[in-house]
Amino acid sequence: MSSTAPGWYPDPYRRHESRYWDGGRWTEHVSDGGTPTVDDPAAPAPPQAPPQAPPTPQYEAPPAAPPAWSAPPPAWSPLGAGAPAPPAGPAERVPAIVGLAGAVLLLVAAFLPWFEVELTFAGSTFSETVSGTDADDGIIAILLALVAGGLAIPRIVGKGPYLLGIGLVVAGLLATLLGVIDLGNDDLDSDVPLAGLADISPSVGLFLVIAAGLVIAVAGAAMVVAGRSRATA
Repeated sequence: MSSTAPGWYPDPYRRHESRYWDGGRWTEHVSDGGTPTVDDPAAPAPPQAPPQAPPTPQYEAPPAAPPAWSAPPPAWSPLGAGAPAPPAGPAERVPAIVGLAGAVLLLVAAFLPWFEVELTFAGSTFSETVSGTDADDGIIAILLALVAGGLAIPRIVGKGPYLLGIGLVVAGLLATLLGVIDLGNDDLDSDVPLAGLADISPSVGLFLVIAAGLVIAVAGAAMVVAGRSRATA
C-alpha cells in the first residue's frame, strides 16, 4: 500500500495530462485540459507510484521576545569608572587652588632672605642677608614651585585626573625636606665673605619654604581624597 495520497497526478503513461491515483493504483480516470475521460491504464509493466512530496520541515515557533541581557559591568580603572576621568567638582578644585597658592608662596620664598649673616670683626659688626637664589637650593625651590603649580592648574580648570594630587604631595614634601635640611645647615654655599666665621641664623624666606611645602603636600593629599571619594560614589 503506497503512502501517496489519492489525487490527480501527471499521467505516468504520458497519454494524457493527468491520471487519478486512488491511493493504491492508477485508475482509468484521466483528464486533458480539465475535461475528464476514461482510459484503460493497462500496460506491460505498471509504472511506479508518483513520487512523494518532500516532508514539510517543522520549525519551532520563535520566542515571543528576545531574552533580556543585563549590561556588562564597566571596565575597571584606577580613575573610577573605566572611562575618561570625571571633571573636577568644586570640592576638588578647592585643594587644587590651595596647592597653587602654596606653589606661589614657595616661588616667592625662593627670592626672600633665607639666612642672616652677622660678622663681628675689629669691633665692627657687619651683617648681610642670603636669599635662596644665592645658592643652588633656591633654584631647586623654584623648580619645585613650578612643578606644583603645573600640577594644580589642570585640576583647577576642571581637567586632569585627581591622581595629579600625588605629584603635589611629592613636590611639597621635597620642598619641606629642603627647608628643614637648610634650617640646620651652618655652612653656607654662597659668596658672602668670611661666611664661615660669621653667626648664621635662618630668616623668613627659609621658614616660608617649609610652610609652603607643607601647604602643597596637604593640598595634594586632599585633592586625591576628594577625587577618589567622588569617583567611587
